[in-house]
Amino acid sequence: MSGAIETLNLSSSPARAASDNLIAETLRNLLRNRSAVAGLLIIAFFIFLAIFAPQVATFDPVQSMIGQPGETGKLPGKAPCFALFGCEGPQHILGLDLNARDVYSRIVYGTRTSLTVGFSSVLIAVISGTLIGLLACWLFHRCCWRLPLSQFGDRDWKMPCWQLRSCPFQSTLV
Repeated sequence: MSGAIETLNLSSSPARAASDNLIAETLRNLLRNRSAVAGLLIIAFFIFLAIFAPQVATFDPVQSMIGQPGETGKLPGKAPCFALFGCEGPQHILGLDLNARDVYSRIVYGTRTSLTVGFSSVLIAVISGTLIGLLACWLFHRCCWRLPLSQFGDRDWKMPCWQLRSCPFQSTLV
């Protein structure tokens, strides 16, 4: 009988008690994964870039450079300009677009829109999926609602098949 008690005491060791915190264990596992850390660093960089866009961007992203001081000649389609390579005009790291706007500044300010759209779409998907799942769970015992909710959830899994059927190589893909 004493052997069973000792075994029971060994299973509740301090190391097991430390990993009982689910959030700490999840973060520890996440930080061990190199791909996850790389993805977090990339997302953190873009968030930093979106927050500090006015300080990072070199020009106004919507202002045309036509008629600005230091800009002469035909501006649309201007190549990148670096002082390191002997360019004497204003520094346009990625050049100008066809409307004579600084491309680098437009990309920096574009991170705000991209992050907003990305996080909003994920938030909408999580909320709608959770509500549909809760509704299906609540109506589980009512057999008339189970099939339509299941088919509504399965439509997302069928979407790639619809796209592949319109492909010219459908005999090899489907």
